[in-house]
Amino acid sequence: MAVAIWSERPDPDALLARRLAAGWRPTPSSLAAGPRVVGHAEGVPRDQWAWEPACRLPG
Repeated sequence: MAVAIWSERPDPDALLARRLAAGWRPTPSSLAAGPRVVGHAEGVPRDQWAWEPACRLPG
């Protein structure tokens, strides 16, 4: 069971911005159509993704 303690419900955009500012990077999933970040972080530009060796773009 996970427990989170917040004085108020965090805004998703603000939470994402805080995570990015702290150095977090979204990891893309290897999908049939190519690598893609899914979820709230899908708007993060590709140059800010945390590329795993298996998810690298060809070439």
